[in-house]
Amino acid sequence: MGTIIGAVIIIVLAGLGLSGKGRFLLKGFHGLLFKDIAKTPQGARAIYEQAIQETEKQYNAASDSLQRISGMLNTSQNNLRDAQEKLENTKGKVESLAKNQSLDQDKITVFGEALANYDEDVKLYTREVEEYTPMKQQAQDATETIERKLRKLKRDSKIAVKKLEMNLQTKEIYDSLDELKTSNVSDKMLNNVKEGAIDAQEMAVGAKSVYDSKFSTKLNKAEKDAIGSKYDSYLTGLVDKYKK
Repeated sequence: MGTIIGAVIIIVLAGLGLSGKGRFLLKGFHGLLFKDIAKTPQGARAIYEQAIQETEKQYNAASDSLQRISGMLNTSQNNLRDAQEKLENTKGKVESLAKNQSLDQDKITVFGEALANYDEDVKLYTREVEEYTPMKQQAQDATETIERKLRKLKRDSKIAVKKLEMNLQTKEIYDSLDELKTSNVSDKMLNNVKEGAIDAQEMAVGAKSVYDSKFSTKLNKAEKDAIGSKYDSYLTGLVDKYKK
């Protein structure tokens, strides 16, 4: 794998010195080279690792954004509740003073300014909550989407690399079988033995046929038959002579 990466680096560096048509051709060559590398288990593993690293960076960035926006939304919600409570409490005090007929002009001025400030705070924090709520949802959706992509990449990486390894092993097995069929010395010698046995059998049959057809063979056989017949008659006579 190191050799392949080294070759790729050399080609990329060489491409920096080219322009125009040279770069166009080199770009096409790069595409073919990386395509071939991707078909190997080592190349596929490296490509998936690169994709996983990039996706992990995206996930970390999305997760950080989600944490920040969640914190901002939580702060705005707390500020909103606090401003609403202050606004309602101040209104309660003003009504109580009014009922007791102790709400003079000075108090009206003071409480009026306080109510106006609390009301502005409520409006401000309400706008923040309304703005941060969909932002948090978007950040959460993005984080979950990237997380699913990351899980899928890790799962697909194992499957793809394993499949390439199995295919490569299968190819090597069949290649070795082809080599055995074409170049196995033992098989060739066994075939020679079989051919020799067939040739020997044919020669034996042919030799016997030739031997049986010879005149000397026929004469020798006739003489043996005559001798056999002669003694057959002699032995038969002895049996008849001493028969009771």
